[in-house]
Amino acid sequence: MIQAADLQAAYLFQELPAGELETIAHAAHEINCEPDALIYKTGEPGHDFYVIAEGKVELLKEEQGAVAHVYGHIRSGGHFGEVSLITGNPRSLTARSLTRTRLICFDRQAFENIILANPILFRTLVQALANRLVVSSKGNPDFGNTFEPVPAAGQTELGEGMSGKPRAKNQIIEAIGEEYELLEHVELTRKIHQQILRFALDDNPLLITGELGTGKLLTARQIHMHSARKSAPYTELDLEKYGGHEWDAKLFGFAKSTFPYSTGRELGLFEQYRNGTVVFYHAEKLGKDIQKKLHDAVIRGTFTAIDGKDEQPFRIRLIFIVDHDISTLKHQNIFIPELIELLASHVFSLPPLREHRRDIPLLVDHYLRLYSAECNKRVSRISPDALGILMKYDWPGNLTELSSVVYRAVMVTQQDEIVSEQILLGLPRTEGKLQYNLLRIPLIRRVMESRLYPALPRAIVGVVFCIGILTLFFGSTSPEENFGLTLSWHIGWPLLIISFFFLPRFWCSVCPLSLPGKLVQKFIHPEQRLPVAIINHSEWIMVFLCIVVFWVEIVWNASRNPFLTGMILLSISLGALIFSMFFQRYSWCRYLCPLGRLNAIFSMPSTLELRANRQVCENQCTDHTCYRGTDNTPGCPMFRHPFLVDNNKDCILCGNCIKNCQYRSIQLNLRMAPSELWSIQSPVLADNFLVVCLAVIYFFLARQEDFLEIVQQWSPDAASGWTRAIIGSLSFWVPLLIAWYAYSLICLLQARLISEDYQKVRITSGYGMIPLVIGGYLAFYMKMFFQEAWRLIPNFLLLFGIRTVAEAFRIFTGGAIPTVLHISILGGTIASLYATYQIFKRMKLSSESNGDELEAKHLLVPFVAILAAGMAFLLAI
Repeated sequence: MIQAADLQAAYLFQELPAGELETIAHAAHEINCEPDALIYKTGEPGHDFYVIAEGKVELLKEEQGAVAHVYGHIRSGGHFGEVSLITGNPRSLTARSLTRTRLICFDRQAFENIILANPILFRTLVQALANRLVVSSKGNPDFGNTFEPVPAAGQTELGEGMSGKPRAKNQIIEAIGEEYELLEHVELTRKIHQQILRFALDDNPLLITGELGTGKLLTARQIHMHSARKSAPYTELDLEKYGGHEWDAKLFGFAKSTFPYSTGRELGLFEQYRNGTVVFYHAEKLGKDIQKKLHDAVIRGTFTAIDGKDEQPFRIRLIFIVDHDISTLKHQNIFIPELIELLASHVFSLPPLREHRRDIPLLVDHYLRLYSAECNKRVSRISPDALGILMKYDWPGNLTELSSVVYRAVMVTQQDEIVSEQILLGLPRTEGKLQYNLLRIPLIRRVMESRLYPALPRAIVGVVFCIGILTLFFGSTSPEENFGLTLSWHIGWPLLIISFFFLPRFWCSVCPLSLPGKLVQKFIHPEQRLPVAIINHSEWIMVFLCIVVFWVEIVWNASRNPFLTGMILLSISLGALIFSMFFQRYSWCRYLCPLGRLNAIFSMPSTLELRANRQVCENQCTDHTCYRGTDNTPGCPMFRHPFLVDNNKDCILCGNCIKNCQYRSIQLNLRMAPSELWSIQSPVLADNFLVVCLAVIYFFLARQEDFLEIVQQWSPDAASGWTRAIIGSLSFWVPLLIAWYAYSLICLLQARLISEDYQKVRITSGYGMIPLVIGGYLAFYMKMFFQEAWRLIPNFLLLFGIRTVAEAFRIFTGGAIPTVLHISILGGTIASLYATYQIFKRMKLSSESNGDELEAKHLLVPFVAILAAGMAFLLAI
């Protein structure tokens, strides 16, 4: 029986996961051949595709009245027999086993429905097929006899992982030509096109340089296709994948064959691809000895096979592709001086995508057509807002990143238009090494998949909330005796802040404030989306409302006013109810809730995250029920496809995607470091503004009594309560604005210090402050919890007329409380220093200055600011 391990050893299947290999193995059957056994003959119809598990196969050309000529030997791990299945023509070669051979065989139906339908297998097959088509078309006996698993074409720089329906046989040539047509269709710039034509007319060795994803391989193909060699062989050798030291024998060949069943000497690639073009991708991996041989071959026009004496003509056009510029190759001694001198006047440097943004709309249009066909969809346009996001982005991954972003958007959308919510900038993030998927634990998976989650905890919290609301309006007016006030400010709010460290935005999934709206949506199912104007400005709306809540708490002393506290809670609950009646899913929670925005910011450094396995989503999933929902379980209430989630801001751990995903792609990861603080793909300026404001608001909270006393002193003796409120409001809002301008000034100094764009620094630096701010708030609310939580029991008994003489109960005594609070702030300060270091390290590596190293002086300004803030936090508590 065919096993997954048999397929894993084959060149064609090396990139597939084990689970997928097991499925493919069931579609194959095994054939065992004795030495010199005939597998098929020239002229026979093709019925099967073969992969060699063990042994060696010989391919021969048999013609009537002529001696059979050996075209090549295929070893264990190779494959053959695909040409006849694709073209529908009879076998052009004869296949015979040289040794005892075990073959893995796929019939025509399995070949078309599995091999051609899988995008990874299809791509690898086309790359290998390119070499063999050349052999058949040339009919040249000297063309080669080593069809080993050599990379005929490296991976393209235009993205991977596309899934779609099987292509018809006559589409294969179109597939090979799609990338060739891209440059001519889009014409990135006239200068690049002219350079392509110029270098196509030149036969000298060429060096192509550029950032990752700029289309270097695509450019090499264009140069070949426009040259006089366009009808000759073309191959790309990925030296990073296969190692530059392995190519000596493969390039130059052997004077005498090292293989016992070969009838002649083993030809190298330079003889197999004579008159053609050979591309060295990641050429910096070439060994110095091979560099010297290549240089000498170009200069002399001849080369010698290994162990040989006869000079062979060198008729190959060499193209070297590297990510470095030629000065780096020289100064770092990557290329030998002779090769540098040879290439110095033949260098093609490709500009990054950010330098020709005007081409982005044309590229997006191309990718929309390409991936819509791949995914069997009819996505034909992109909204202006979504295109605006793409135009403003710097594209560190260039064409690779752009194609990946468009592909993900096409995969997610169910309409004919891409909207801004479906744009996730950045290359797909791989799962971190310091993570553990908690869903591997059966008990946790059963809880998350249970119908009682989160319904049961939501019901419990809802009942407690209702009791609290009633007591806020109808209970004792004394702050010390009101059950609802104690529950809200001294229990609920501190536990909410503390929970962020462990459970991201879990509170939002059981939030009692949105419970009425969620109950309403069980009876009415609104389909209307929130107005675009609100969505586009939702970050700033939520930031403003969040600060307003703190303003009421501090200036109006809501924590000691039961009625005012009740009105705050009812206002938020009423907003959720109204928006749930008219707009689909959790529109209020995602786009307008002030507490939701605070939850979103504070949940980013959490030790828990929900993410999707991107490989499973790209290559297996076709229904996207995690986002769309099923008859039993609704889709994501926050309008986020799990595939697009790269941070905790918009995930509330409701578990819907876990229940809906049949592929078990969803992961609930326990992580060591909150890398999303410095790797967030779409930083938002409003987030940074909120973080700065929260840092200032911390001092108002920690010193609220002093603040209110100062406001009282500044107020005239005859001033009314409203006059004092106005003075208090100015004292609250003005420092926030001053702090924001101070932050902007610090970012300006930092931008100049590291020679980086000011807006880029301002839109990312604030994320580094989040651990410090959380540490401060955690300390403040833990202090409140430790000092006031004991009131809950006597206040609850008071609801039933039972008045007790209770004394304050302390969880910690003596100096333990200050120690815990100081540890919280110090830990936040250290975490902020580390996060800031990572932010600017990442920024320097992705900058246009070729990734200069981050030095201590580059961190002086932000580190001083964070240390000063941390010290102030300690003094305030």
